[in-house]
Amino acid sequence: MGEPLAPPTDDQLRDLTDIAAAVGASGRRVRVVCADGRVFDAHALRPRYDHLVLTPRRGPALELPLASVVRLETARLRLGRALALGLGVVAAGVALGVLLIPRPGYDVGAGAALGGVAGAFIAPLVVFLVQGAPALRRWHVRYAAPAV
Repeated sequence: MGEPLAPPTDDQLRDLTDIAAAVGASGRRVRVVCADGRVFDAHALRPRYDHLVLTPRRGPALELPLASVVRLETARLRLGRALALGLGVVAAGVALGVLLIPRPGYDVGAGAALGGVAGAFIAPLVVFLVQGAPALRRWHVRYAAPAV
C-alpha cells in the first residue's frame, strides 16, 4: 500500500461497476480492499450509481464509494487440492473396504471395490463441505486501481 493511488477516471469507474455486476451475479465470495487499508469480505455485491453495496457474512450491508475501491478479488476453488482431497477420501474408502471384509470366504477385492464406490460417493460431499477452508481457495484479482 506504499504507492499513492491516482483518482479513478470515469472509464475506470465504469469498468469497476461492470466487474462488480458480473462478480455479484456469480455468487462467489468477494474481497474488497479500500484506499484507506480496510478489507471487507462479503458474499454478495451490488453496484449502485456511485457506490458498491456489500453484504458481509455478519452485520448489516455496507455502502462503499467506488472511488475508494483499490482492489476487488473473488474466491476460487483450488482444483488440484480439491481433487487430491477427493482422491484421498476414495483411497480411505478402499482401505476401509479391505479392512472391514477380511473374513474367510469373502473376496478382499470386492471389499476394496465397495469401499472405493462408497468413497467416490462421499468425496464430493467432503469437498463441498470444506470448500470454504483457506487451504482450498485462492483469491483472484478482478480489478486493481492503477498506481500513480
